[in-house]
Amino acid sequence: SEKIEFVFNIAEGRSGRNRESHVPAILEMLEVPYSGSDPLTLGMTLDKVATKKIASQAGIPTARYAVVKSLGDTANIDKRLCCPLITKPAWEGSSKGIYNSSRVSDKEGLERNISFLLEKYPGQPVLVEEYIEGREITGLRAAFSNGIRRVEPIRHGCSRMRETGWARSLRQLGRVPLTSSRFCPKPIARGPDFRLLRGG
Repeated sequence: SEKIEFVFNIAEGRSGRNRESHVPAILEMLEVPYSGSDPLTLGMTLDKVATKKIASQAGIPTARYAVVKSLGDTANIDKRLCCPLITKPAWEGSSKGIYNSSRVSDKEGLERNISFLLEKYPGQPVLVEEYIEGREITGLRAAFSNGIRRVEPIRHGCSRMRETGWARSLRQLGRVPLTSSRFCPKPIARGPDFRLLRGG
């Protein structure tokens, strides 16, 4: 049989919080080189709570948060955390489960969002974070064969999705997903923040 020289891995896996690790783990076992992150990195970063704990341990500040596994866990969250809050599934990527209505400012909205997410993503906890105003910047890290490592910022510009019957129904419910337009490299002032982002 023909030997596989390299795999460009974009596999999402089938289920579970470690689903993105399935294919690279198999490729490692078969000693087939592949692109992208290794199984440990993919498993850790898909779990937002694990990522926040590791970032905090490394001294990287993250928004204060709470993990909700049932509606019974919502008691006093709005008193322990400062509103507005944002709700999201703990084990999803690509903004899945995040809508225009995900930002809430009262207990009623918080419980409504949590109930919706627990039903939509069964067996998966909900992450509730203090909302941070501002733009989201994703850093793309690349390593080259000559040993150079660099991080380039990517801007996520959000716009409403094309209006379809399905989208219209979600909009009427206040749950309109946002599509993302990516610009790389992102225009950013070349000050201390840029040097930090570049790893300098």
